[in-house]
Amino acid sequence: MKVPFNKEHLFGGEKEAVIAALESGHTHGDGKFTKLCHTKLKQIVGSSKVLMTTSCSMAFEMSFILCNIGSGDEVIMPSFGYPSAASALMVHGGIPKFVDVKLDTLCIDEDKIEAAITSKTKAIFVVHYAGVSCDMDKVMEIAQRHGIRVIEDAAQAIGSYYTGKEGLKHLGAIGDFGTISFHGTKNIISGEGGALFVNKFSDVSRSEIVWEKGTDRSSFLRGEVDKYSWVDLGSSYLPSEMQAALLSVQLEHVQDVVEVRKGIFEKYASAFDSFASEWSVVFPKIPSYNRSNYHLYAMVFEDRRGVPGKSRAESFSSFMKGKEVSAYFHFVPLHMSKKGESLGYDANEFPVSAKIGSCLVRLPIYNSMTNEEQEYVIKCAREFFGTE
Repeated sequence: MKVPFNKEHLFGGEKEAVIAALESGHTHGDGKFTKLCHTKLKQIVGSSKVLMTTSCSMAFEMSFILCNIGSGDEVIMPSFGYPSAASALMVHGGIPKFVDVKLDTLCIDEDKIEAAITSKTKAIFVVHYAGVSCDMDKVMEIAQRHGIRVIEDAAQAIGSYYTGKEGLKHLGAIGDFGTISFHGTKNIISGEGGALFVNKFSDVSRSEIVWEKGTDRSSFLRGEVDKYSWVDLGSSYLPSEMQAALLSVQLEHVQDVVEVRKGIFEKYASAFDSFASEWSVVFPKIPSYNRSNYHLYAMVFEDRRGVPGKSRAESFSSFMKGKEVSAYFHFVPLHMSKKGESLGYDANEFPVSAKIGSCLVRLPIYNSMTNEEQEYVIKCAREFFGTE
């Protein structure tokens, strides 16, 4: 049996919506489907303003502009994260200040943030890895005490929530800004695409200007100015109406997807958790303050054994590949990358990130995964551990 790592899932209605966008005479951005997505996302997330973007990376860039990041400004972020955030920061002259992550959540170690703050720090950038929440009360308390901004990378977190001092809040709606992805690998998809969540009313007006290529076109469309003109930094962040049309259908099924993936996640947990000590593997755990969306099932190997020349994680991934099961690593920690090294970071600087980078493997999990497919994955994994 061949089991892929991910399968894009359509619910029905996406094709008709895309055709409707094509036939509407308005295929460029900010049409009725874009507005529909904005409305639906505001209902789901609860932000003051939602702005669709062509990708989550573009939402990162918008957030850095809105935080007034300039040459030499520092932004604290986890080393175990996707490089597009650090790249977007550096395009605007900012400097990523990496800190380590925690082994249990794979999210930024909140207790290491404060030591990284300097007079040049403009923002804290947190990543809710796999839809698992950082402890946002801790993060916000630190940020407020130092007068710095908070940006949430909620790329993987549609349908995931944090319970803190302010009650239950969707990830991405707690800091100053949040970002999300609708890439084809995510729970809810539009092929490519993302969105920016603007959580303070005081940032809404400027966010519209940045989104509209640095112009006050939104004010013009509301009749507030006679002509629109260039007033600030900005770019072309708007997705097409076809992307928005596809997404508008997908957004109706956020909770359905969470329930399906929860069942798959819990079945893996039931099959594997009791063997954590025997197999020397750290299996994923959902913290008590998080209502997860179960985006990934990631396991971290203790590197005690393995085929000569390979880590246990590499041996496991190769074994599963031989069984036609796709079990993949994730990204190289940023401080260990070529670009990270060029910034002066040492490969041994953040030991937990380094461990995760070489010892983390993700098992298949997708909306249409059958019971037979998952049983086969579990059978193959148990076979590997039984033959070590």
